[in-house]
Amino acid sequence: MVIALRVSVETKDTPIILVSSVNFRNTMADEAPEEAMEVDGYIVKPVEPQKLLEQVKSTLKA
Repeated sequence: MVIALRVSVETKDTPIILVSSVNFRNTMADEAPEEAMEVDGYIVKPVEPQKLLEQVKSTLKA
């Protein structure tokens, strides 16, 4: 899904924040999940509203 969004002219610049129940930070030793999955942000469920807001603000500033 991410690849399809990244190659589309209409959505290639749209920020993507992945919200997952899987903590990939514990399983991917070499690189951050954001880089490995080509997303702009990454949050593990359950999501605290304040952390989500901070991630969205941070992603939009970049």
